[in-house]
Amino acid sequence: MSDANTSLVAFRKTKLRPAPVRVSQMVARHLSVQAERTREAYQRDLAHFARFCGCKTTDDAIDRLIQTDTAIAQDVVLSFQAHLIHEGLAPATVNRRMSALRSVLKLARAVGATQLRLDLIKNLDAEELTRDVRGPGMAVIRQLIEVADADPSPVGIRDAVLMRWLVATAIRRNEMRLILLADYRFGESAASVAPPGSSAAGVVLVKQKTKRKKHPITLSQPLVDCAVPWLERRGPAPGALFCSLDRRSVGATLNASGLNQIVQRRAEQAGYPKGRMKDGRTITPHGFRHTAITEVYRLHGAAAAQAFARHADPRVTARYNDESVLMAMEAQASVFSIL
Repeated sequence: MSDANTSLVAFRKTKLRPAPVRVSQMVARHLSVQAERTREAYQRDLAHFARFCGCKTTDDAIDRLIQTDTAIAQDVVLSFQAHLIHEGLAPATVNRRMSALRSVLKLARAVGATQLRLDLIKNLDAEELTRDVRGPGMAVIRQLIEVADADPSPVGIRDAVLMRWLVATAIRRNEMRLILLADYRFGESAASVAPPGSSAAGVVLVKQKTKRKKHPITLSQPLVDCAVPWLERRGPAPGALFCSLDRRSVGATLNASGLNQIVQRRAEQAGYPKGRMKDGRTITPHGFRHTAITEVYRLHGAAAAQAFARHADPRVTARYNDESVLMAMEAQASVFSIL
């Protein structure tokens, strides 16, 4: 048994002491006043840590982190970070999950519940690891859309339109789920919000992460046309454009995990167990964006891909050039041939 596994076993066996105030309750209250996206991100990060530790609940994982021997807790967190890197997550995602644990410990230290710090666990440098920006590919995405097209229910109609929009606009997951019905304009009403000189058939306004003002994304006629059956089923009630159809929350905004579940459910129906490809990569909404940007880069070049992806830095877009490695190999072969 490895040292990491030994630490995890000890972590799970820690006998929790009764405390006047549980740190897990403090964390819940702290998150309740945060912005929705911040709250959801931290809840997902802490839930991921709980699953890694083999704890049934996030509360249990937090309480064990606070009360476990310091050396063991440090080793468990280091093992968690190594696990995230092995999964191929982006450095920013790994760092955010570490930040969630640091926030928990900061609250715990404030009430004297622990002296544990994570100073030895450094954030990853974004340049140290190359982010995997391979999407599932257009062939796989077409399979998922075909599965949704074969489902005549309102859920099937919604999922088919949603996935077409995901890949055709390269829209980000949170941007997609937060679109309101009022943010969607088509026909004559699109002209007032479309960029000058645009002949777009439709426009959707999206809330970008760091900006207050919503940004317009133009839509082609096929995208506007494909949305008609969904709009007829959805109806004119205000709320999210691609809303939840759960009987308990009809019309509500999909949460981040809900959008993932839609894609993964269709992936399983298309023959991908647990929503994973043969190489182990999970098919996600963001993978649609990656595939779309890569395709635009391949067909139209770097400038078009940067505008399509809405990247401020062209170096970010350059990561999506999946032909660069092939070009380098061809150049190497041509040089070798003249030796």
